[in-house]
Formats: sequence, structure tokens, C-alpha cells
Amino acid sequence: LAAFLFAVTIAGYLVVPRAMRAIARQRSTETLLVASVGLCFALAYLAQWAGYSVALGAFLAGALVAESGKNRQVEPLVRPLRDLFAAVFFVAVGMTVDPLVLREHLGAVALLSAVVLVGQVASVSFGAFLSGYAPPLALRAGFALANIGEFSFILAGALVAARAIDPALVSIAVSVSVVTTFAAPWLIRHSERLALGVEHRLPRPLRTVATLYGAWLERERAAARGEARRFRLLRLAGLLALDALCFAAVVIATALTHERLEAILVEAGLAAGHARAAVLVGAALVATPFMIGIARLAS
Repeated sequence: LAAFLFAVTIAGYLVVPRAMRAIARQRSTETLLVASVGLCFALAYLAQWAGYSVALGAFLAGALVAESGKNRQVEPLVRPLRDLFAAVFFVAVGMTVDPLVLREHLGAVALLSAVVLVGQVASVSFGAFLSGYAPPLALRAGFALANIGEFSFILAGALVAARAIDPALVSIAVSVSVVTTFAAPWLIRHSERLALGVEHRLPRPLRTVATLYGAWLERERAAARGEARRFRLLRLAGLLALDALCFAAVVIATALTHERLEAILVEAGLAAGHARAAVLVGAALVATPFMIGIARLAS
């Protein structure tokens, strides 16, 4: 899994953002939409072929498109398609719920719903607090993200397909998601009052620690902003070195394997001259993104 993620991320980072920026420059919304959706399906298929979830491939596709900086243009284009697939997905999930099984496990649904609500509020609030937000705002974030989403259905379905859990757990997972989703609007509506109530009940030493931590984090952020320019230069230098390394690797690999590749193409029926030209053209196509990256980063 680590090797798959590394290979797809590195290869995609070198190719996809540049390709998406080139497509966006054509100012054709249809082409941009088809390219984005095609990339999503391609990486989903690649992940499935490698033995992993299609959701992993789709997630990687979205992350790579976001790296291009064109996500603000892509999101409105794919939103109708997302809504269509979401409707089909939720209808399909709803059809897997067995009311009889749900009635048998009503206690488990209630207990897990309480665990999810408390756990989500606590974990999100703690994470937001560590990120430097004031306790009231961190608590409001926790109340706003108290429900679980559709990915729990995907995980439950994958486990059922692998025969790792009882199929009844899918109905329980869906039911917990429904309960927490209906609770979320009420928690969001009253989040400010609930957050203030929780903050007032915090021990005084804990509130003092939170204040000191927030002040320290703000000083660290101010210092980090002064180093932002240096970090940007280091990042560009790293990308330039990576492009140069990949370009050199393509050249060296072509020099070492061109005779073998030409022999394979000749055996397939190509003339010797055509086989040599095909190998060189293929190497040039592979090296072109790295050459473009070197030229852009060096300028």
C-alpha cells in the first residue's frame, strides 16, 4: 500500500497538476469536466486493479487535481455529477437496511450513536484547540462535525464483502449515521450556547493553560510567517531537483534499454528504423513533463 501510494502520488504530482493547468487554459468547461472525471475513474480503476478500494483512487485523483490550483473551477463543474452519484449511492445504501435486523439491535444503535456524538465532539474540539483556535470556537467546530458520513457505509460494505463482519453491522452503521445526521442540525443551531456552557464549566487551571497555549501558538505563527519566503524558495528548489532527477532517470533508462526495446518492437513486426524512432519518441514524451517543469521552475 505504501509503495502504491508513493508511486501514484509522485507520478501524479509531476503530471496531473501541469496537465490540468494546460487544459484549464483552453477555457473549455466541457474539456475540463471530462478530464477531471476521467482522471477520477482512471485512478479508481487503477486502485481496484492493485487490490485496493476505488474510493482510495478517487481520493488521490481529487488531491492531485487540487494541487493544480484549479479546484475552484473544477468543483462547480463536477457538483451536478456528484449529486447524481450521491443520490444513487444513498438509495442503494438505504435498500441494504433490514428493519427487522434494526429492531433487534436497537440498543446497539443507541449506544453507538451516543459514542459517535461524544467522540466526534471531543476529538474535533481537541484537534481544533491544538491548531490554535480558542476553546469556544473549537467546541463549536466539534458540535458542527458530530455526525459520521457516508464513508462509514463504504468501510462496512468492504468488511462485509471480505466476510470480516456480520452483514447486520451494515444496517447498524447506516442507522447510526442517520441518527447522528438528524442530531447534527440541532447541535449546530445550539453550538454557541453549548460551547459557552462547556467553557464556563472548565476548571480555572485548564482555562489558564488554554490561554497561554493560544498566546504561544500565535507567537510561533508570527515567526513562521517570516520564514514563509525561505520555505517557498526551498520548496521550488526541491521540485526543480526532483524534475531534474526524473529527467536524468528517463535519459539513463533509455540509454540502457533502447537496444532491448528496439529488439522487442522488431520482433513485433516493426522495421528497425521505425522501432528506433518509436523508442526515442516514447522517451521524449515521458521526459517532456520534466523538461517543462525544469524550464518553468528555473525561470
